[in-house]
Amino acid sequence: MTTQTVSNTEKLATIKNAQDALIYDLITQMLRAAKAAGVYASVWNDDENKLRVTVHGARRQYITFTDEDKSDISALIATVEWLLNGAPKVETPEDDE
Repeated sequence: MTTQTVSNTEKLATIKNAQDALIYDLITQMLRAAKAAGVYASVWNDDENKLRVTVHGARRQYITFTDEDKSDISALIATVEWLLNGAPKVETPEDDE
């Protein structure tokens, strides 16, 4: 490998690590904001090892991340902003007794 190739590989690894850290921080903020807003939110890995985020009521309710594709970061940011700006609370029906 040339010096330039090694340098580019190191820079790409740094960018990937920074993206992973950003996604982790945004998911943490999303979960806290969803809890405060009373909105259902969940995070899980599916059978294909994709990280999935679900937020009820958001414009994009399902957001997916893989090791190769992190293009949904902007959707996650928009969801966090939506939650922090006062997402509508989920109304639970009251029992009439």
